[in-house]
Amino acid sequence: MCLPLSKLAVFFIWIMMTVAASAQEELLFSARATGETNGRIALLTVRNSGTSSATVPERSFYVPGTPKRQALLLRYPPTTIPAGQSREIPATGYCIDVHKSAYKQNEELPPNSSWIAASPQGPSYFEPFLRDGLPQEKAPATIATLPDSSIPIHSRADGFPPEVKANLFVTALDRIERTVDTPGIIRQTVTPYAGEEERKLLVQQTLWAFAASARGITYGEAEFSEQLAEQVKAAGGNPSEPETEKQTADIWDAVKLV
Repeated sequence: MCLPLSKLAVFFIWIMMTVAASAQEELLFSARATGETNGRIALLTVRNSGTSSATVPERSFYVPGTPKRQALLLRYPPTTIPAGQSREIPATGYCIDVHKSAYKQNEELPPNSSWIAASPQGPSYFEPFLRDGLPQEKAPATIATLPDSSIPIHSRADGFPPEVKANLFVTALDRIERTVDTPGIIRQTVTPYAGEEERKLLVQQTLWAFAASARGITYGEAEFSEQLAEQVKAAGGNPSEPETEKQTADIWDAVKLV
């Protein structure tokens, strides 16, 4: 007896979904922190317990925070893992909540089942979640707006569904990185850093400022100065020195430029 084409199609789709789910179950993930707040922030260990090689695709994820640790945005490159073997995959990214501590070196991250896959989106994706009193006026420069838009989202992000919130921060990171990488932007900034370290600093500080405003949390020049002073103290320096104070002002001016 032959099945109708419609039933054959459903049966075929069911088989493909089953195979894909089985392949995913054969990849066992764990992740630990490097102790960095940006750049190479985590190291993934992925084991392929299946009987054939499997490829981990390139992805971006939002890793929810804990009561003590910051939420993270991380991404990793595509990696093929032979059957029965493990691979360590470096993950790069940034922290989101400046008022919480970063993960310590070798500290385990939350299980990957809690991670939310995310990708950059346009303003129209987010607007339906702002229709209850969607502001029409342009936002002040100190208030977060939807990326590529003048629509304010100050204090709104925590009310978004988890996947929308994840996409918001990944979209913001994408726009910030593209702005920092625009020819001439780095040359307009004056910080005590250079090259990739300066780039990471500007991206991280701008992302912290955006995320804080989007969630209704204060993070301005005063909070930035306090945080940088603690870093200088930890490194054995004196944050009250005129040179250090000037560097602090220069870095914040660079963040505002981005």
